[in-house]
Amino acid sequence: MLMSARGDHSELFAAAVTLRTALDNLWALRAYKDQNWVSILDLIQSALMQLAKSDRLETLDADQCTAFKELVEVSLSPATKTTDDLIEATRRVAELGLSAFEGFEPLAGS
Repeated sequence: MLMSARGDHSELFAAAVTLRTALDNLWALRAYKDQNWVSILDLIQSALMQLAKSDRLETLDADQCTAFKELVEVSLSPATKTTDDLIEATRRVAELGLSAFEGFEPLAGS
């Protein structure tokens, strides 16, 4: 994704699709991971979907791609994740100008 940010928009979109596929593959492993790791993965998937829905994927610059890459690498490492890790991932998503809760519906009766 980082290299694509320096190229054309179609390359950036293709890199985002590759990232989405990788995140989907990680989702298949969620039964073997701790709840914080699963929550972080869900957060990152939601952030990527927000970018796609708002047609912002193709407009990311190199710095934004680097920030997203670091978010994925640090937040989804194999290590057990803590609540602090989840809070940090949420902060990083907000720094990208995205909402951690966009697209989430409140539970009935909330």
